[in-house]
Amino acid sequence: MTRHIRRLIVPCFCLACAAPALANSFSLYYEADGTFPEQEGWSHWTNNPEAGVERTVEDGVFRLNSMASPDTADLYAVWGSDLMPGPGEFLRVDWRMRVLQQQDDGAPDWFGDAGMHIARSYGESAPLNLAPDLISALTPGHSGYQVLSLLEPGAWHAYSFLTDMEHYDLFVDDRLVFHSALYSGEPNTPAPYVSWGDPWTGAGSESEWDYVQVSIVPEPGATLVAIAGAVLLSRTARKGA
Repeated sequence: MTRHIRRLIVPCFCLACAAPALANSFSLYYEADGTFPEQEGWSHWTNNPEAGVERTVEDGVFRLNSMASPDTADLYAVWGSDLMPGPGEFLRVDWRMRVLQQQDDGAPDWFGDAGMHIARSYGESAPLNLAPDLISALTPGHSGYQVLSLLEPGAWHAYSFLTDMEHYDLFVDDRLVFHSALYSGEPNTPAPYVSWGDPWTGAGSESEWDYVQVSIVPEPGATLVAIAGAVLLSRTARKGA
């Protein structure tokens, strides 16, 4: 599979669906307990739906499988002004997932077919790519995508992402792995959104998602790791690695 047939679908998703109403004190949580994300307040969009993406929710796991139909993309998102943190606040995104396999013939070493995309606007964002053994991002000052952390292949990993919509910290399994500014093309009027799932066409993968949570939180300071560990402990105890 050659890289020229891959295309990141995330930006057009924001124009494809009606935005849900958001509360002033915002939090949206998905846990795979028998329902699909769109049944829990997330907007859903699929590219090339006739080719089909296999989706299941079973045993507390939401599974996306595009291995048989790599020309598809399947995304879940929330957006709106209430995702923009105010003074002394951060946008926080927590998720736990793993990528079991992906089609990667001829892929660059940073490529991951699953993804999490956090954005301040169309031109200012942190697109994170998830593969069975790594997480990567498009970052300022780096030529192309950069591998941020190597992962135990196919294992469950818990992620926390905090941003003031200018800079961000990324934690993997309660360990700070990366600090950066949002990647900026041309700055745009703020239109924040968070999307996740399978954002690339031209490649296939099988990923499993335990939970995804998006919320506005007070500035965490140096206590983030302890807070993240306490919040995630009750959610992860029931899952085996």
